[in-house]
Amino acid sequence: MGRLQHYLNKRTLLLTGAALVLCVGTYVIYRHVLTFYVTAVNPSLSSVSYQSPFMKIYFNKPIKKESVKVTDPYNILREDKLTITNDELFIYTNTNNLYVDKTVSFTISLESKDGYKIDDETISFSPQKISFEKLPEDQRKVIKQLEQHKPSYYTDPVLKVIPHSTLDYDIQPNFVTNRSLAGDDEGALLINITVHLSNIDLREGRSDAIARYFTGAKDYLVSKGFNTDNYSLNLIVVEP
Repeated sequence: MGRLQHYLNKRTLLLTGAALVLCVGTYVIYRHVLTFYVTAVNPSLSSVSYQSPFMKIYFNKPIKKESVKVTDPYNILREDKLTITNDELFIYTNTNNLYVDKTVSFTISLESKDGYKIDDETISFSPQKISFEKLPEDQRKVIKQLEQHKPSYYTDPVLKVIPHSTLDYDIQPNFVTNRSLAGDDEGALLINITVHLSNIDLREGRSDAIARYFTGAKDYLVSKGFNTDNYSLNLIVVEP
């Protein structure tokens, strides 16, 4: 009886092990062959710096290049600088719109070469305050390369006093390279002024609050010795 019980226990263990192997094998096949997904992001979403010059998104399958669609509501990417290499999506960031601890996101839709799809997957992160010296070597290298090719408007003296933020507004430089906006091949420097409205502002007078905060931002620039008439100011309103 003892031998029979030992035999039955051993058989049960073998069958259980075989079932587990079969389940794991089935999952691996499903996961890696029958689905299409993001395997990694560089830099990781928890360690993106406000200075990070690019994002690399890796997938488990080669990408069909013509299928890639990126939706960027926060204007944080340089879609004209998008590169696809096998299973990697490389996009330069628009660091002028990356603010420390302010969550931003974009969505990607694409198809693998064997026909599997990713529809509107959201990539969301909050840029961290990481100094240049503490950035990974690959990021520092790209930043240095970009610095060498900056056009003349990157040296505008106003860049010494912006970005600048208060509770009511943010002032950020915006480097435009679209010829329809810049008027030449080199581009132009615009200044984004983002005003942050509160619920009280909405109740007591939205238009007055916008005008007051926008004027406050302009007064800051004037106090630093700059004539705001010499710059193109772009007003952005953020409501609660």
